Amino acid sequence: MRRFCALLMLVALLLVACATPYQPLTELEGFTDRQLDDGTWEVRFQANARTSLDQARRLALRRAGELGVEQDQRYVEVLDETWAVDVSYVLVERYGILTEGVIPVPGGVVGIGGMSDPQRIPERMERPSVTLTVRYHRLQPSLPEGPLYPVDDMP
Repeated sequence: MRRFCALLMLVALLLVACATPYQPLTELEGFTDRQLDDGTWEVRFQANARTSLDQARRLALRRAGELGVEQDQRYVEVLDETWAVDVSYVLVERYGILTEGVIPVPGGVVGIGGMSDPQRIPERMERPSVTLTVRYHRLQPSLPEGPLYPVDDMP
């Protein structure tokens, strides 16, 4: 039982490690922000292929909230939200099985003779990104143009 729990924790740790880290933009993943004018910012989060579009959106909102706190603002208003998914294909080496000495089993076959040479197979990679245009407010606006969030309660 102890080994099972340790294995389960290791698998959970590996799964978490695959998601996009919350960090400033590196070569391929992370957040960026830039001021458009007084009180209006663009916040973008670029995720890796193991992060969902919904998670990328939450991370962009998190960064928007942090910027509001840094500027001593109380509310962030989302004026515009753009979602995109960058699709690319990478070649992945896969090993097949030899055709001689094949034993059929449920869900596939088992080769007795060993593994064949690696084959390069294209694998689809989807990298979501979310871009928010936000405006910050010290006081709650009476007629906001978009969704309004308290900066200290961002998703």
